[in-house]
Amino acid sequence: MKIFELISRKTFGSVLVLGSMTLDIACTPHSGSDSSTIAALLALQPSYTEFLTYSGNSLVLPAFQNLQTTTSALKIAAQAYYADPTNTTKLVTLQQAWKTARTSLKKAEVFYFGPAENPPGYYYTNLDGFEKVQRPKWSNISAVLSNTTSFPTINEANVLNYSSIRRGFEALEMLIFSSDGNDAIVSSNANIIAANSSNSGYQRRLDYLQALALVISDDATALNSQWQSSGGNFLGNYVAGTGYFLSQRDSFNTYLTKMANLTEVMRDQKTATPAGLSVSSAGVARSYQTEAIFSRNAYQDLLDNLSGMDLAYSGNSGDSQAKTLSSIVSALNPTLDTNIKSSISDLKSTLQTKVAGNSDLYADISAGSSKISSQVSPLWTKLKNLKALFTADLLPILGVPALPSNADGD
Repeated sequence: MKIFELISRKTFGSVLVLGSMTLDIACTPHSGSDSSTIAALLALQPSYTEFLTYSGNSLVLPAFQNLQTTTSALKIAAQAYYADPTNTTKLVTLQQAWKTARTSLKKAEVFYFGPAENPPGYYYTNLDGFEKVQRPKWSNISAVLSNTTSFPTINEANVLNYSSIRRGFEALEMLIFSSDGNDAIVSSNANIIAANSSNSGYQRRLDYLQALALVISDDATALNSQWQSSGGNFLGNYVAGTGYFLSQRDSFNTYLTKMANLTEVMRDQKTATPAGLSVSSAGVARSYQTEAIFSRNAYQDLLDNLSGMDLAYSGNSGDSQAKTLSSIVSALNPTLDTNIKSSISDLKSTLQTKVAGNSDLYADISAGSSKISSQVSPLWTKLKNLKALFTADLLPILGVPALPSNADGD
């Protein structure tokens, strides 16, 4: 079994060459002998190939396969509603299919690299432009509905050529959770009635709704295919460290960097900035900058992000053959491993309570400073802790380049 090549980053450390995997260790003075320290570091750590093979086959591929499956169900629900647009029950079914597929999307966000964000596909970016580009706004969507010159025919083939600001989950969300992009609707019953009334009486809106669902399914299917050995075989590049990657080390670094980046996105873009808690927000709360405004799904989105993070870090529960990031970190710094797991678990518990209680991040922020202080700030503090564990502790101990500073000061 291959073990890591351990290279100390401090002058009081030692250098040991053991195998094909290079890992930078942030050494500290210790009371035990060098031999006992080395023995602890050698405890069943996977090689690059083993880690990349496990994470690729057992974590990434199932995540994208599940996204394909749930978006296919979303497509079917949209087609059923399109065929009977006065049926509010079918709209409710479509809304639930959107939420189920959305959960798959947010759990897979931790694997947002390769064909997910780069040409020729930009598949995940097109599914969810929140991180990378301006996300859809009602003005983008209403332009498609009203401008018959620029958008003469609304169908699957044409929507596939639309930019990310006119496609994806949040574009569809506006058409099935609101009547006219009005994010002030709170009552779910009023929401359903208003959205259904707008859809059933407007053929172009129905055409757009169905086409969006079809294209969402197309993008998810293509993304999954790009990873599969029978398709684009991006998995082969990932494991071998070729093509998109410079080396297996680059594959490993990319995996870790994307995890750390997601902690920052969750902390800043998804929570602090909308709530006016980040330096860049200048203390001004802007609830409309939260995710999934119309479905009020932002807390669920964060919970699903954390579930994906947990999977990416700890692997599949009960899998004795797992070659996980947790097993690597535990051998190097058991306390850090425990702290990361505890932070994820605590955050998940906090968000599960909010979701179970039908809490709404948009509403919490809109309610003003008192509600932000009691409901959002404590969550933000926990997200800051998770971000620090990844960016200040995990990346350095694994020798992964630090993330670019966002100069936010949080």
